[in-house]
Amino acid sequence: TRLYSPPPQESPMPISRARKGLLLTGLGACALFAAACASIALGLVRVPLPAAVDVLSSHLFGSSSTVNRDQVAVYDQIVWQLRFPRTLAAALVGAALAPAGAVLQAVVRNPLAEPGILGISAGASLFAVLALAFGSALSLSGVSLTGPLPPILGALAALALILALAAGDRVVSGPRIILAGVAVGQMALAATSFVQLRLDPTEASAILFWLLGSVAGVESTGRLAIPAIIVAAALGALFLRARDLNVMTLGDEDALALGLAPTRVRIFAVFAVAALTGVAVGLAGTVGFLGLFVPHALRLLIGPDHRWLLPACAVWGAAVLVAIDIASRTIAGGQEIPLSVFTALIGGPFFLWLLRRGRRGGLGR
Repeated sequence: TRLYSPPPQESPMPISRARKGLLLTGLGACALFAAACASIALGLVRVPLPAAVDVLSSHLFGSSSTVNRDQVAVYDQIVWQLRFPRTLAAALVGAALAPAGAVLQAVVRNPLAEPGILGISAGASLFAVLALAFGSALSLSGVSLTGPLPPILGALAALALILALAAGDRVVSGPRIILAGVAVGQMALAATSFVQLRLDPTEASAILFWLLGSVAGVESTGRLAIPAIIVAAALGALFLRARDLNVMTLGDEDALALGLAPTRVRIFAVFAVAALTGVAVGLAGTVGFLGLFVPHALRLLIGPDHRWLLPACAVWGAAVLVAIDIASRTIAGGQEIPLSVFTALIGGPFFLWLLRRGRRGGLGR
């Protein structure tokens, strides 16, 4: 007699990285939508979600409002003039900073790289503060810029100085960029502090709060059109070069062997990052660590393929910063807490974990 043995059970097929990327990007989009709804509804004055949707529909699509007439004016001011613009601004800043960090980590081959650490944010902040303090088009009441041009110029100026210092034998290497970025960042921070000391205490205090991270100054959706176009263009350009970014993670020698010019790709990437950082600083001041922990967390789940990593970073970065903005204006009652306080609370321990992990694997290899 032949003993019956059941057929071996097939192990479940592993989920491919492409499917993981699509899944996490979709989940990030859902998280962003949920965070945006919560951001519009929650605050010192809670707005019922149907009423918030009604106000937005009346402005975006011209539909007639069904809200009680006595509450229409109040809800309209809260939703359309205050919460909706800052929600869009927070999403835009998060969608810019998280992919920027992922790209920098790839092109300089250092897991600790992000716009704040490399001095690009400091350069953008310096020019933004100069525009706020001495420019003719400024609004210190809300501490907001009339356009993204000053911080973008500051980011590009800092980047140009970083590249000039990092260039050696016409080769711009990752370690040189890091060292030059730290030096330029410290000089820009010193200049920013000097400018603040020249202002009266009220102006200096308002600018300091904005520099620590806040989207409270964004009071209309019209301000977001040009920044949104710049972010979309920069992210689109980086996505088209995603395969080149994948090759850059192998190192310069392997990139050259595969027919890629690493210096050109590195310069292209950091210029795109400078544009993203300039927009983010112009809208929300300096928000550190977001470009550090979001890319790393997603890289652990998706892998290093930038074709999937960049879109996931964009949606999850936006969702995380919108959620942080909710906490910043609700957790302490009427006192708003800077965004960088929350990002530092999350990113600081993550930074230390990366340092400890780097002792075994070697940072920047």
